Amino acid sequence: MKYLINKNNCNRMKGGGYETYCQFCGGPTTLHNIYTIKNLKENKKAIKKEYLTNDYYYGEIEEKFKIIDLSKVKKYKWLEKLILLHPSGKNIKVEGVDTWDHKYKDKNGKEYFINDDDDEYLLHNDCYKLIKSEIGNFNFYNLSKLLKKKNMKIMKKYMRQEIPWLYFFYNQDDYLLESPLKNKKNKDRILDLNHGFKKDFINLDKLKEYYKWKSKDIKKYPMISIYKYKQNSSQPYTEEQPNKMDIIPSLLKLVENKDNTKTFKKSIKKDRPSPSESATKFKEGTKKKGNDGNMYIISVNKNGVKKWKKYFTKTDF
Repeated sequence: MKYLINKNNCNRMKGGGYETYCQFCGGPTTLHNIYTIKNLKENKKAIKKEYLTNDYYYGEIEEKFKIIDLSKVKKYKWLEKLILLHPSGKNIKVEGVDTWDHKYKDKNGKEYFINDDDDEYLLHNDCYKLIKSEIGNFNFYNLSKLLKKKNMKIMKKYMRQEIPWLYFFYNQDDYLLESPLKNKKNKDRILDLNHGFKKDFINLDKLKEYYKWKSKDIKKYPMISIYKYKQNSSQPYTEEQPNKMDIIPSLLKLVENKDNTKTFKKSIKKDRPSPSESATKFKEGTKKKGNDGNMYIISVNKNGVKKWKKYFTKTDF
């Protein structure tokens, strides 16, 4: 293993920026200058407190100790593989351009700026897979609330302006830098956080806010292919299967008329004489009043297809 790290790239001036962290687990989103000290256990007494949390002292550390560059170590590579939950409803694979200034880009070179509020959501790809294993497909609008730094428990002391790499190893908390898909201790730690993702929750306030900003011309953005609705649940759109999701034409009307709801309901059509509800939803022999005022009954033809048929009694003849 190499014991060399680029000193010129290590020290960042105070002020101006700060590192970007995964909004789900609190872990770093870059391997920039990740390092530890050779024979750390034996050298602990010689390590000053200020060395642990500030790269400003890196020059002194390098002079006194043997530095181990960990940027090529395979088990830490997952930290750089990221997913952006975008308010368009898409889950986009991104990589860091400048994590200090919160800039990321997708495979096409399009850049995204990650801020501190909940206008979008950045997380590790392995964290995304972990949530998916718990609740199924999800996206930005399944987030009921943003997990704040103060609620990150053990990780919050490491979420500093500069990533305190040495601090992780000094405290023997370097398991926090390993993938939750491979390290059970980190997995249990992450799942214990109140991450705020809910399978059957749709944040309509955020959806409404996004489309007010996005669509001045309603014809240009008439609908959004985020959710395929069922009677009592929602299934979010993901880039993995975009062609399998239904488009909901009435979504924008729902957004304008409702503030808080967990499910979408189909609008009832009243442009036919028979009942508005589909015949397939009811048992054979079910009777209902049609839109024309007459009674209808479910009948089944020779092919097994259910249909509404006008119901007549003997007094009708």
